[in-house]
Amino acid sequence: MTGFVLSSSGLIALLGVALLVLARLEPAHRHIQDWGYSHLLLALGLTLGVAWVPTDVGSLHYQLQVAGAASAIVASLALQLAGTARYRGMPWEWRRQWPRWAALLAVILGLAAVEYPWGVAAGAMVLSASAAWAARWLWQG
Repeated sequence: MTGFVLSSSGLIALLGVALLVLARLEPAHRHIQDWGYSHLLLALGLTLGVAWVPTDVGSLHYQLQVAGAASAIVASLALQLAGTARYRGMPWEWRRQWPRWAALLAVILGLAAVEYPWGVAAGAMVLSASAAWAARWLWQG
């Protein structure tokens, strides 16, 4: 299972790099850069949070890795939606959005602290919901 997650994360990271290269060719389209960084952070979050989870659950290393993985996933989601909003010409202000993402991160970290699979499940549900949200914004256009 770990091999599949790592190869999937690697492909997601390669897509992120390709999007960042495309963003350098088309600097007027900032949404491409947002999506590129979103893919890189998603790959990092999946690698740290699913593929390489330490076995020593109570250690500081475990807690830092889980926090890093959850932070990368939430930042990926925020960039995905920011890029979608920019693509559609919708307003997106980070000053107004960051409290929502901080609360979401706190919920995922809280669930992961209680029971790690709950945190993974919450992260997966949030990933799915934000992808559906972004798809809805794109579909409306």
